Amino acid sequence: MKTIVRNLFGTALFVVTLGAHAVTDEATDKAHQDVIRGWMESVNSQDGFIAYVNIHLAEDAKYIGQPYIGLGINTSSDMYATGHLVALHVRPGEPAATAGIKDGDEIYSVGGVRVSKKNQDRLPFHGKAGEKVLVVVLRGGKQVSVTVIRGRIENTRSKPQFIQDLRDATPADFASQKSRIDEILGNGSVYFVRGRLTAIEPATKLPFEQDYVSRFEFDQAGKVKALQEWGQDEYVQSQLGFKVSR
Repeated sequence: MKTIVRNLFGTALFVVTLGAHAVTDEATDKAHQDVIRGWMESVNSQDGFIAYVNIHLAEDAKYIGQPYIGLGINTSSDMYATGHLVALHVRPGEPAATAGIKDGDEIYSVGGVRVSKKNQDRLPFHGKAGEKVLVVVLRGGKQVSVTVIRGRIENTRSKPQFIQDLRDATPADFASQKSRIDEILGNGSVYFVRGRLTAIEPATKLPFEQDYVSRFEFDQAGKVKALQEWGQDEYVQSQLGFKVSR
């Protein structure tokens, strides 16, 4: 009889413990999904999104965007209004930095194309990797010519770099954005999110959309320690009137 009681007690204790873990896992899963939903819902405000990212992104986190072929410069995004293009932040170790372009340089021309409102879509920042591009910048009131070799930009950013990228944009870049979540898959620490982003480009007032997949990874404290995103860049460019040519 005593043996039976001990077995029953042990079984009951196991069930209670398992139930506690299930409740904890369910609560953690809900908390993680709430962070993800809040992340996507806040993309229509520059200040709001930066504040949200600052709270929920771990200090040692990394953001992994889609790689691209280019020069590695964060430029001002209001050239359509000002007619000027400034190198806000030159990414260390990337082609532009290696060639000698500096933060604060005003870009005068790229590949022989003068920076202006009407030429904003014609500047050859992107193109074939390994190709030399002549960039003329204004520095201290003087023109400085720099030859940059286009290369692959990995687009992996630390938390401070990611937030700086967001600050380099303008409120207009965020205002029209709407993110719809279609599916969240995962539990524990890793989640994949599938959805659609719609927005209006400030320069042309043209609407565009793209489907996206994002991977969120959480640490023990419930902070996002890694975020990777995949989108449809070429599809977006085609909606805005760009053509891929060789």
